[in-house]
Amino acid sequence: MAVPMGPPDVLMIANSSLGWQDFAPPGFNPGMKLAVISGDPSKPGAYTLRLQFPAGYRFPVHWHPGAENLTVVSGTFQLGMGNTADYSALKNYGPGDYIYIPPRHAHFGGSASTGPSVIQLHGMGPFQVIVGPPTS
Repeated sequence: MAVPMGPPDVLMIANSSLGWQDFAPPGFNPGMKLAVISGDPSKPGAYTLRLQFPAGYRFPVHWHPGAENLTVVSGTFQLGMGNTADYSALKNYGPGDYIYIPPRHAHFGGSASTGPSVIQLHGMGPFQVIVGPPTS
């Protein structure tokens, strides 16, 4: 639940009050969860959201039309770049690590088998997930 603190444009949200929902874009396996922190990712404009991945989760090669600003919140998040998924090439990122992914850059990854991970994304919407490598 959002708690107004001070001026009306200040937003503070406790981690414990995030509203998680199942999130499975076409081509993704079930198990991922999403919590919107601010904005509306389906519309033009700024958004901030979190994604939660269960231990061992893998997501396929995909890309986004807009830039992605990614910060690892908890766990070991794994990411690889490229048009073909090579899960042996994943790199591990931990809490506090930041990754910038430019528009139209294909990537794949998931969460380490040792436990779940949570990432926070922010960018300019609409947030779209397109499975496969970008085409011309």
